[in-house]
Amino acid sequence: MIINQYLTAIKIGIVVVVVVALGTMFLMLKTTKAEKNLAILNLKVVSEANESLKLSLDTERKQREQVEILLADRAKIQKELEISTAERLRKKNRELAALRKANEETDTYLSLPVPTAYLEWLRLQTSNKNGNSPYVSTNVVGPAIH
Repeated sequence: MIINQYLTAIKIGIVVVVVVALGTMFLMLKTTKAEKNLAILNLKVVSEANESLKLSLDTERKQREQVEILLADRAKIQKELEISTAERLRKKNRELAALRKANEETDTYLSLPVPTAYLEWLRLQTSNKNGNSPYVSTNVVGPAIH
């Protein structure tokens, strides 16, 4: 009988341990399912945010490509403009050199110094009633500057 009581107590102990273990496992399963559902919801939210960010990234990439194309076109136009401007400048410099060559004698004549006495006489000839000439500067001392 004592053995029976011990066996019954052992059986009860085993049943209690099994019930406690099954209860703990059930609670752990329930907690794990709740965590899984929460993780699935988080995954959906993160996936939607990721898709949104992918779309915005694609949009930005397309905009960047368009801007790069525009910048390349503008750089090409700028280069063409620089080339044409340089060519026009060379042409104008050649024209200026030819004009200076053609008017070299006139430049030499205009570079001659003008005597102060002649300037005074010219000032008196062209002066108005106040004695000031509207054409000849009154502060000319030396040769004329062209």
